Amino acid sequence: MTGYLKLLAMVFKRNSKIAILLPIILILVSPAISRGGDTYYDDTNTIIFQIITNYSAGGYMKGQYLDLNYGFSSSNKACQPIQGTTMGLALRKGCCITVATLPIQSCSSFMGLYYLRWQIPATLEDGNDYWFYYYYDYRPTDPYEKHYYSIITPNFTITGGGTTPVPPSMPTGFLATVLSGSSISLSWNSVIGAESYDIYTCGGSFITSVSNNSYTITGLSLNTTYSYKILAKNSVGSSGFTDCKSTITTDAYPRTGLQASESVRTTNWNTTYSNQYQKPCSQYERYCGDPVETSTGAQILEYSLLTVQGVIPISFNLAYNSLVLDEGPAGKGWGFNYGFGARIEEIAGGDIKVHWSNNRSNRFNPQGSGIYTSVETACRYDKLVKNTDGTYTLTMQDKTVYKFNSAGKLIELRNTKNQSLTFAYDASGKLIRITEPISGVFLNYAYNAQGLLSIVSDPLNRQIKLGYDANRNLTTITDPKSKITTFTYNASGQTLTGVNSEGNLLFSNTYDSQGRIIVQEDGLSTNQTIRLSYYEEQSPGKIVTTITDRSGNVRKFTFDKNYQMFEKQDELGNVSAKYTYDDKGNRISATDGNAHATQFGYDAGGQMISVTNAAGNISRMTYNSNGNLISATDALGKQSTFAYDSQNNLITATDPQGNITRYTYNANGQVLTVTSPAGNITTYQYAKGLPAKIIEPENTSRTMEYDAAGRLTRFADAEGNAYLLTYDDSCAGSCRAQTITDPLGNIVRMSYDSRGNLLTMTDPKGSITRFTYDANGHRISVINALNQTTRFEYDGEGRMIRVIDAKGNSAQVGYDAKGRVIRMTDALGNSRNIGYDKTNNVKTQTDALGRVVLSAVYDVSDNPSSMSDALGNTVKFEYDALQRLTKTIDGLNRATQFQYDVSGRLVMSTDARGGQSSQTFDKESNLTGFKDPNANQTGFAFDKNGRMISETSASGSVVRYTYNARNLLAQFTNGRGQNRQSEYDKAGRISRITDPDGTISYTYDANGNVLTVSDAVGTITREYDALNRVVKYTDVRGNVIQYGYDEVGNLAVLTYPDAKKVSYAFDALNRMISVTDWAGRLTRYEYDANSNLTRSVRPNGSIITYSYNTAGQLIQQKDVTATGVLIAQYDFTYDAAGNIVEEKVSPAPEPFVMQPVNMTY
Repeated sequence: MTGYLKLLAMVFKRNSKIAILLPIILILVSPAISRGGDTYYDDTNTIIFQIITNYSAGGYMKGQYLDLNYGFSSSNKACQPIQGTTMGLALRKGCCITVATLPIQSCSSFMGLYYLRWQIPATLEDGNDYWFYYYYDYRPTDPYEKHYYSIITPNFTITGGGTTPVPPSMPTGFLATVLSGSSISLSWNSVIGAESYDIYTCGGSFITSVSNNSYTITGLSLNTTYSYKILAKNSVGSSGFTDCKSTITTDAYPRTGLQASESVRTTNWNTTYSNQYQKPCSQYERYCGDPVETSTGAQILEYSLLTVQGVIPISFNLAYNSLVLDEGPAGKGWGFNYGFGARIEEIAGGDIKVHWSNNRSNRFNPQGSGIYTSVETACRYDKLVKNTDGTYTLTMQDKTVYKFNSAGKLIELRNTKNQSLTFAYDASGKLIRITEPISGVFLNYAYNAQGLLSIVSDPLNRQIKLGYDANRNLTTITDPKSKITTFTYNASGQTLTGVNSEGNLLFSNTYDSQGRIIVQEDGLSTNQTIRLSYYEEQSPGKIVTTITDRSGNVRKFTFDKNYQMFEKQDELGNVSAKYTYDDKGNRISATDGNAHATQFGYDAGGQMISVTNAAGNISRMTYNSNGNLISATDALGKQSTFAYDSQNNLITATDPQGNITRYTYNANGQVLTVTSPAGNITTYQYAKGLPAKIIEPENTSRTMEYDAAGRLTRFADAEGNAYLLTYDDSCAGSCRAQTITDPLGNIVRMSYDSRGNLLTMTDPKGSITRFTYDANGHRISVINALNQTTRFEYDGEGRMIRVIDAKGNSAQVGYDAKGRVIRMTDALGNSRNIGYDKTNNVKTQTDALGRVVLSAVYDVSDNPSSMSDALGNTVKFEYDALQRLTKTIDGLNRATQFQYDVSGRLVMSTDARGGQSSQTFDKESNLTGFKDPNANQTGFAFDKNGRMISETSASGSVVRYTYNARNLLAQFTNGRGQNRQSEYDKAGRISRITDPDGTISYTYDANGNVLTVSDAVGTITREYDALNRVVKYTDVRGNVIQYGYDEVGNLAVLTYPDAKKVSYAFDALNRMISVTDWAGRLTRYEYDANSNLTRSVRPNGSIITYSYNTAGQLIQQKDVTATGVLIAQYDFTYDAAGNIVEEKVSPAPEPFVMQPVNMTY
């Protein structure tokens, strides 16, 4: 057939005056008859075009577009097969009558093919048979040389109506997602009008055609880059391919160590370890040690070094990851926080990388119209836009906006309240300043000759200095007080050791050949090391890490292929938690050690919209288009709603009762007023963007002042009485106070070590308390102002195991392998034990006599559903869907019930006899009334500041309260109308009280201890020791009582005015064991292991003994003489609810007969 057509073409083109119908091109509709591959030539045997596609045997619609798909030899031009010719389409009715000549409407090319487009006229008659013909004007100068060639189409019918078909648009949202080492999932948004989608490699190889909008490619190679593109088609044609998408298949198993560096780079580990050393290996954390990220084996360090407070605080933090060792401004592996130094990089294939630092980046893929999104878990809900001016805008899921200039440098960070930080660079592109423009606070960045960051300073010229070795590794961090932290590295640039300013080892790491930490030592040689093992192929698609902590206990963490925590196995071998995730990385379920599961639901933007607890109770949330929470509905269907202005500021909050709190803001997005549901208004004023004054509804106020770094330096009440603060020079994010001065000028002073641990505290009288720490930063002693020392000891995980008091007596704490307290042993060796269930609820308690005194059972929400004592008496508990206690049933099966209002406040309790107590509240949640079961009601009233101004008893008596501008009680008026006025000194201490009986005055020492109390009768004075304990008391007559204390603060000696002394002795548990009076008379006390008093012996030898049941209830008190003769005995019987129901007295008391008495008035 092909050869025959070629022959016809050659014959009839040489005899152009013979009109012969030659089938040479095809109409692109739905394929019916294949004609692909036919080739046609001109007079010189030059290929004019080739038939490539097919035509339809069906009918066509008026207005329908028809595309001719053809190819040319390399010598021919697109849309013009032969130089100087014209082309068109003729429509003939029947075999020979030309009814229309249809000019070319458009011509386009793609991948060596060319498309000509015509449109069927809407004027054609319905029901007639038509043929299409292609023509070209071979010799335009010869009117007789116009060539017509027939388009072979079966008879077809033109029909009316319908819409004008067009080619489908280019697919959007094209994603290529790695599923495994051998498969990649392709997905895209469905296109209206598309009948099929062709999948090609970016090299042009056709893979397949599908009708839906996704396809999984299998049989791929491990660790290989693949690139794909998609074409949407219909009967009319196509609008072209999508951009190429590239991705890399994984190993057969997710990897740890250096093989995981790219995954580490794109993951936000959310570290919060600012100067927290030797963090215990908690089973609830993915980190352990100092700290090691257990899914990859990387050391993750973060140091918060310098902070200035503005409308948005600016902090200089350094973060390090030992698996991502790219070099940045702070050396290898170290990067800035907040994306300071963030930049945009456009990479091959059309993708964009956002580099947050040298050790963290995220990749975004084009979606068309300058929009980019990411499939990475850390940023899959973020959107990057390349603007028409070449700048970039990145909007995070929380609506924080990062703006980049056309060079890709971060120039502005803006939060949802339109508050911002701005970033400035030098000519070489280095970050030199970050500014909060409203307050004006800033951080400056300076660099050394090698281009590495060397100094960061603030408006107070506090400086953080960074030093480097010859390999450009960060080796020293020097704080503003010249305290230095030092690091060493291996040849790869991974941290080996960290040492603080005091010379204490912070960590020492040992790495395996894959760059993972396998051993870590701390600053104490007596501790065991942390040991980690990583298993990548033990469980397909999972990473399993075992951690042996510094106490030798082993637990196991399992992570999925996305490095998300999948399962935790505790040190007892129990699975303590399991988690599942959706395809966007959102956690959708969490199952505890008792197999109780909580479910989480999310909307398309990744916002959590539902939480279903293990009992099936559901809480729901909804959000507006900006991601702001607009409603929260609890498990009982009670809803709170929230409204926002155009700047995402919360303007109203409505509780389930319909009470509305309203907010207004200034132009900087800061709260100006808060109007309570009762209409009470609190006003806020600002200076340089920082809160300067708070005015309360009753017009009382407080004022604040700040230093150039935005730290609070003065806080004053409405009368101008001010507290002053200064700060430790090395204050970073925590801003540790160095001095606090009260309005009277009394000063408290503090000092700190390089870790921020408190070293000394000096009170206004000059008494000093000292604190010492071990090499791991744990407090090991407190030395008071009298040089008495309390000491502390810890296990390898930093848990306190022993406290030794100043007398040398020690108490011990024991832990199970999970770190839960299971034993407490006192200084006499008596131990109490605690048992737990799999979710760490206390299940049993055993007393020092070995008796189980508490047994507890819990519901699926971990609320105690019953508790039983040593006697088997059980109390049961019931809860509502919000986990609030609604009923208790005691051992006698008597129920007490509780009711709550829609705001969750307890409003009524009903006892077993039906007696009801109720409470009422105002719109501000102040308690306004209380009614007891006897219907006695007490009422309370409050002013606009929420201060109680009156209390009305059931009898109608009213007590009133008034306050001064400092919110201190100024006057109290009792029910008889008598007033008591109070006056205060500048520090807010009562200086004078005046009532109908006269005036009482008070004076104080610098530490706030009462020195004198004076009234009309005279003055009482007190003296204190360095620990602020009364040592001398003098009454108005000059009588003196003196007090002496032992090393741990027990009263040891009491001396009366006549110099008579009473001495007190205590055992190792600080229980009083004897009292000796001035005459040498001795009274002794004895106790059982549970510290119940069991025996007291008086000076005359008589003895009282006490007996208890297993529940610790006193069942007998017996008093006998020194010779054993019974003086009195009391026996007690209890019911199941713990009430005394019977009391027996021996010997029986003499009957008492009440004598009548007549009274007259």
